Amino acid sequence: MDLETLAADIEAYYRDTAATFAAAQARSGLACPPGCGRCCLHPDIRVAPLEMLPMALELWRRGVAERVLTELESAGDICHAFQAGEREGQGSCGQYAHRPFICRAFGVAAVIGKNGPAASVCATLKGQVDAPIVEASELPVLSDWYAGLGTLHPELSDSQININNALRLCLNRILTIKHFQD
Repeated sequence: MDLETLAADIEAYYRDTAATFAAAQARSGLACPPGCGRCCLHPDIRVAPLEMLPMALELWRRGVAERVLTELESAGDICHAFQAGEREGQGSCGQYAHRPFICRAFGVAAVIGKNGPAASVCATLKGQVDAPIVEASELPVLSDWYAGLGTLHPELSDSQININNALRLCLNRILTIKHFQD
């Protein structure tokens, strides 16, 4: 399968899952505060490289893949796509339309732990006084949705690595393939 088709399949999967996660968000009342970017500042956001393919392909289409690849060499661990706001902990995603699955699901998903499902919710959302208590069993289970995503390309979804490393891996793959296609 070529990268363009794979990226389109990933984006279709994201569209298919959007309704489920939106419904969970509506039921739970959990919503990120406007302009909050605290989760983006976590130094070890881990994703499957597959999640970063649509973003990497978009960067290549815009002709900035090589520049971003160079920037990633000194970017550190904070997501390269994060654009800081005026206040600490505020900001936005510079690649929102092509953000990875974890960014789409975080805050409205459950993870399975030793004691069963637990909500994958940040401290900011836990502190929302107007957010109703939600049973984790009512939220989509993140591992189930990751399994569905993994069926698209098992090799690129069998492990999770730092978000910038995943973007770097995808950009390198795209640039190598496009170089030999020309």
